[in-house]
Amino acid sequence: MDTRELVFAGDTENSCKMWSSSFSYGSDSSRIDPDVVVDHTYRVIGADALRVIDGSTFNSSPGTNPQATVMMLGRYMGLEILDERANTST
Repeated sequence: MDTRELVFAGDTENSCKMWSSSFSYGSDSSRIDPDVVVDHTYRVIGADALRVIDGSTFNSSPGTNPQATVMMLGRYMGLEILDERANTST
């Protein structure tokens, strides 16, 4: 038995959150966590012109229908990218 199962045995809410959420390789602008792969603007650290919009970058599960949250974040970041390009080309 995994030690995490022992910690959350009998605690259904926390157990569900733990097993359904991502682990810490998401976004973190402070770079404290060495496993972080994207910054707070979803740019892949160490790569030029590459962003990752994915549920795995969330600190916790957004709840029901996480795909809707991912799609909204993708649209938002797409608009941010267009805005950045418009501001740098002038």
